[in-house]
Amino acid sequence: MNQQVDSQFAGEVIALSVQRVTLTTGMRTDYLMRIRADDGLQFTLQVKDDVYASFAVGDRKVKQAGTRWPTKAA
Repeated sequence: MNQQVDSQFAGEVIALSVQRVTLTTGMRTDYLMRIRADDGLQFTLQVKDDVYASFAVGDRKVKQAGTRWPTKAA
């Protein structure tokens, strides 16, 4: 498994951003979430567009080991 699938955390979305990147083959859009984990660590997570669209700043999220994408905390 890869490191992102193996990772797990719970935390809060503190920022959302979209970056357009110019490649030699065209444009790429990166969907980014800034997360503050419950342990205080802050990091940026790149996600696919539908995952990005399902979150807002202030939402709690949980990422379980063995899953690719985080989900909203209940």
